[in-house]
Amino acid sequence: MTKKIKILAIISANTVFAGALCKVYHLPLAGILLLLGILICIGLFIPAVNSYILKKQKTLFPLVLIGSIAITISLISAAFSVNRWPYRDIAVLIGVFVPLILFLPAAIYYYSKSGLINLK
Repeated sequence: MTKKIKILAIISANTVFAGALCKVYHLPLAGILLLLGILICIGLFIPAVNSYILKKQKTLFPLVLIGSIAITISLISAAFSVNRWPYRDIAVLIGVFVPLILFLPAAIYYYSKSGLINLK
């Protein structure tokens, strides 16, 4: 992996971890740190990983795109849930079921097509 991806992963994870600790101890800025860490992950880390993967193997484009959408939806629903925003119940349902509906069939199709698993 590139150095940029590692740095973004460390920044994103540490920001989310600091926000979680602040949330546990009811300290100020907890929600802001959590949201900032999730936004760094969605806006910077996931696209950097996607470009790295697609440089290595371009045939993974549909799977990477669907996986990125699923991860983004899940992270947004986690932000809704942790910060207790309105409609968080709907966001959590969407965040759980959309990745299952989108990513699982795409992964099964790709891996069965590539011969890595046999569904017969």
